[in-house]
Amino acid sequence: MRKRHVVLLLFIGATAAVWISFAPRYAAPLSAAPERTAQRAETQEARTAALPLREALGKLRGEVFADRSPGAPPAAPTLAAPPIERAPHPLLPYRYAGKLLYEGTALIVLAKGNTLFFAKEGETLEDRYRVESISGERITFLYLPLGVRDTLTMDAALSMTPASAAATGATAEPASPQRARLRWEGPKTVQAGRPFEVALRVNSPQPVYSSPLQLTYDAQALKPLEVRAGAHFAAGEFTSRISLNGSILIGGSGSSGAAGDAEFFVITFMPTRSGGTAAINVAAGSLRSEAGAAIEYDPPPGFRAPIE
Repeated sequence: MRKRHVVLLLFIGATAAVWISFAPRYAAPLSAAPERTAQRAETQEARTAALPLREALGKLRGEVFADRSPGAPPAAPTLAAPPIERAPHPLLPYRYAGKLLYEGTALIVLAKGNTLFFAKEGETLEDRYRVESISGERITFLYLPLGVRDTLTMDAALSMTPASAAATGATAEPASPQRARLRWEGPKTVQAGRPFEVALRVNSPQPVYSSPLQLTYDAQALKPLEVRAGAHFAAGEFTSRISLNGSILIGGSGSSGAAGDAEFFVITFMPTRSGGTAAINVAAGSLRSEAGAAIEYDPPPGFRAPIE
């Protein structure tokens, strides 16, 4: 028993000796800890100072949280709208060809190439030009597509010649061989309720290329049914306006221009009552050459035929 106690005491003593011999390696004085901490800080600062400096980051470009999904289309660039170009203002295509009084209203005659137009204030020609005013010796047009105004001077030398006493059926003076002559051609008598035709013919020593004319008729006895171009203007332009108040406007142009005797136009009338007279007159008009110059003419005596 004593032997076991001796062995146990020897073992405990040996263990204590071993512990005492190794304890100094792991235990250190408390005063040494700050020194090691300072050394480590100096070492870290030295390493940091040895690193190369980095440039500062620039400003962000674009949206940080912009949609980057492949399905999102790129934003289209904003383009400046091109300047709006105004259409060029064309030259006024009409020339003055005469002026007359129609149903108590001033009416002008305009020529465009081989075409004649009759117009009054407020009317629109070819959906482009509106006649704004007819005042004094000036005509004002409004070009509708651009809202631009044009003016045209009325040349007194181109005014339509009013008919003289010959238009009333009085005896006319002998015609000059240098002047154009107009004459009526129709039946000697007409019957109420039965249409008849009357034609105006021209005989000119020089070619007649255009002619605006104003006719009058007895609206109490006659009713106009149709106006058509004669052989003289069959291949050209022809226009007419019929007023049931006793006036007809006729314009022909673009003829063959042949000199001599030719049929100007033909009118169909219906006599509305018997016992009267079918009376038709040339009230005013003009004849024009190819250059637009006036051709002198003698107004014809008025057409007269008893209505049976």
